[in-house]
Amino acid sequence: MATPERRPLTPEEREDAQRLRALFEKQKAETGLTQEELAALGGWSGQSGASGYLNARIPLNLKAATAFARALGVSVRDISPRLAAKAADFFEAAGGEQTPRRRSQSAVMTALNDWRLRASSRSVAVIDMLTTLAKKNELREEDWQLIEDLAARLHKRS
Repeated sequence: MATPERRPLTPEEREDAQRLRALFEKQKAETGLTQEELAALGGWSGQSGASGYLNARIPLNLKAATAFARALGVSVRDISPRLAAKAADFFEAAGGEQTPRRRSQSAVMTALNDWRLRASSRSVAVIDMLTTLAKKNELREEDWQLIEDLAARLHKRS
């Protein structure tokens, strides 16, 4: 029986795999962790379970990212900001509360989008880029701080 064709990973999935691989390599250098041990910690029956994710043959899903995060002692966000955002959305949809940081981010993006209506075409392009990155959950904490500072300055001007 022929093995079914796997779909190619998206660029975001490849980036997730690269981050996972880097975190594993760091842990391996520090503690001697092997792929087999990582697989066991993640709940897979053998080294090949971890290998498929580490070598970007299998796209990470939320369950696998959570297992790897626990096994490596990191957050899901460290492995996949995309999946971390999905987990946060699930949590909120299930009736969980937004964290103060997510409430702040929502307020900042609302302010920027309001300001967008009065902005130059160049500024609109920047706001659109920031909005896209925010939706993909690709902004770091220091990015959010800069955006908050910018939004505060823009608010003072209006």
